[in-house]
Amino acid sequence: MRLAPALLALTLAFPLPGVAQSPAARAALRRWQDTLQREVDTAVVLGMYSRTATTMVTPDARALVPLRAGLLSIRLGEVTGKPDHYQDALERFEEAQRAHADWPWAWHGMGLATLGLATNESVLTNGLREMFGRSMTDRATDAFVRSASLDPEFVDGILRVAERAIAFRDAGAGKIALQTLRALATQRAGKTPQLLLARARIEREFGAAQNSLEPLDSLLALQPNSAVAHFELARARFIVGRLDGVEPWFTGLAGATDTLLAAYRGDLATLGIDSILGPFDRGTPAERVALMRRYWSTQDPDKLPAIAERMRDHYLRLDYARRTFRLQKLADPKGVDPVVLAMGDELDARGLVFVRHGAPDERAVVTLVGVPPNESWAYHRPDGTELLFHFIVLDGDTDFREYPSLLDVFARTNQFRWFAAHGERPPNSDTMPRTLQTYGAELSAQIAQELMLSRWNVSQRYRDMLGEGKAKAESLQALERAVGVRSAAMPGSFALRYELPLTARVQVLAVGRDQIGGTLQIVYAVRAGGVAAQRDPVSGGYGYPVRIRASVLDSAGNLVASLDTSRTQRTQGLLNSGQNLVGRFPLTVPPGRYTVRVAIENGSRGSISPRQSVTVYPPVASSLALSDIVLGARSIKAGWMQTATDSVWVNPVRTFAAHEPMQLYFEVSGLAAGTSYRTNMAVYRVSGDTAVTRRADDLVASGGTPALAIGFTQTHPGGVAPVHRELALQRLKSGEYVLEVTVSTIGGASVVRRQAFVISK
Repeated sequence: MRLAPALLALTLAFPLPGVAQSPAARAALRRWQDTLQREVDTAVVLGMYSRTATTMVTPDARALVPLRAGLLSIRLGEVTGKPDHYQDALERFEEAQRAHADWPWAWHGMGLATLGLATNESVLTNGLREMFGRSMTDRATDAFVRSASLDPEFVDGILRVAERAIAFRDAGAGKIALQTLRALATQRAGKTPQLLLARARIEREFGAAQNSLEPLDSLLALQPNSAVAHFELARARFIVGRLDGVEPWFTGLAGATDTLLAAYRGDLATLGIDSILGPFDRGTPAERVALMRRYWSTQDPDKLPAIAERMRDHYLRLDYARRTFRLQKLADPKGVDPVVLAMGDELDARGLVFVRHGAPDERAVVTLVGVPPNESWAYHRPDGTELLFHFIVLDGDTDFREYPSLLDVFARTNQFRWFAAHGERPPNSDTMPRTLQTYGAELSAQIAQELMLSRWNVSQRYRDMLGEGKAKAESLQALERAVGVRSAAMPGSFALRYELPLTARVQVLAVGRDQIGGTLQIVYAVRAGGVAAQRDPVSGGYGYPVRIRASVLDSAGNLVASLDTSRTQRTQGLLNSGQNLVGRFPLTVPPGRYTVRVAIENGSRGSISPRQSVTVYPPVASSLALSDIVLGARSIKAGWMQTATDSVWVNPVRTFAAHEPMQLYFEVSGLAAGTSYRTNMAVYRVSGDTAVTRRADDLVASGGTPALAIGFTQTHPGGVAPVHRELALQRLKSGEYVLEVTVSTIGGASVVRRQAFVISK
């Protein structure tokens, strides 16, 4: 790297003298720079330039004239865009440096002026400089390093460059800031809290996000209670794909005030959650933390405990959107406060949709003569619905805005303006006409059809609209617009997902109970080939860790219970890839009907079960009730102790060898003590498949002759009656079966439960 020898040469040539510039003079220059930054009128800045020398009457003040004039020239360069002003500024700062080589402001100004020249040079010119000498970027870096070396407390220059680079995505300023902060990392100035924080932010934006973690760890070692350091550490961890940013994020939020609190709010505002922002603004720090924990923890559609994944997903989306969908009008920094800009409000309409819903499933970017720049995005939801978004750049604008219908694009074409059918409103109307002419041979209709054709793969709706005439145009257009309106109102979406699949089977059985209430048995089988084994150096064996998450929702969609735990199964030797890791977790819930979903994972591999509906019956009910049926085998070591001497066996794979008896367990409740009841069990063959299929799982009613049938009568003891039975399978062929259990009373009450399984030879 060419930077290191240059810095060594500077250090040898200029032994560090004492700091000579007075604090009052430095403060005056800071105020002057702030005043200039707020001024955007070229004529006013020129007037300030002409008055600079005449207002400096004392010797100390006159010594500041080159510095003040140099800062004025830099501001003139910013508001006019003319590079000559930066060259003039450079000459002024060189003059100040010759007179006061120990003034960090002189070197700071040289860095700013050189940055201005580097920003305004062509890529070719700067490239030639790098080939045949030192580039303007390297010269600016040297100047900023020199100013901080003269006085480690004077870091104004590089901090301002870092702010500018981040706020305006200024690549030239970003490169200079990155080089300078890396060069200062081993010096005293680079170990100050301000520069550690600046380096972390610049590394994240212009270097490697992974490199931002080290300065943040150093900053927290110096300031363990720094809220901003915790916030930046959380963002950095999420952006590099880590999940351990949750607690730093909440620690930062608990201590956030003023600018940092506005930064938190800016990140949240992109989600479009107005119902959250009001309480967020009004709440105390503790209330904000509680509010956001509730929000982040319930973002999965099934409320699976995925707070870390949801927050990581948000910051990954936000980082991509800020790099890809920034407002173009912000490319001109004139009159914009970079501190305020860094808080948010910098994304165009596409960026906001991206943050809320992620990358679209389908995207159409279309260029047609006479049609403004436009895009359409589609999201296909797991529940079968779709979200549609349309973006347009209007005349005189530089950024995309969102509109609910593709017809909003059509109505802003030149063809519509010039050739629209009589009676259609002009495109500058606040409300669109009820129906636009998208059929027929008119030129405007042809453009409308071209637009629909360009969205052929975005949604079936445009294929339907393209093929229909006047009769259906009104209804189809209204439906398409309604989808767009509904899509715009949708809050942010998220669903837990995994990078790689994991072969796992899950059963949720409403059976058993403890001292508190009814129990849901979550039983699973995970194929060992998908789980990374961990060697135990003490025992010499292996551990197979899996993480299990589950959510239990009532009929209104409220979270009743959840599970988030890990389990490691230990073995003496490595399992073969076809073997299964089996386990069980109980969840106690009150009586009711629930929807359960389970996620099982190991590292980046995971599997999420389909939604399973279960009913938990009360122990004392007014009518006959039957629990789910548990199928097990003694050779599969999974289950639980029902009593001190009695076990319940469960086989989550639901595949049984014909030579081994099947163990059955279920519970009968809702009968008074002494009531006689009859249990009939019938086994029906569904197919010759070697795995449980949807046909068996969804079987509602059996038919035909059972392959096996048995029955018995019992007397109910009151409360909950456990029933254990053993079923011999050796007479059954291999294939897919359904076991049907029917419990009935003399009085005519009857309940039925079914369970699918497979017999293998």
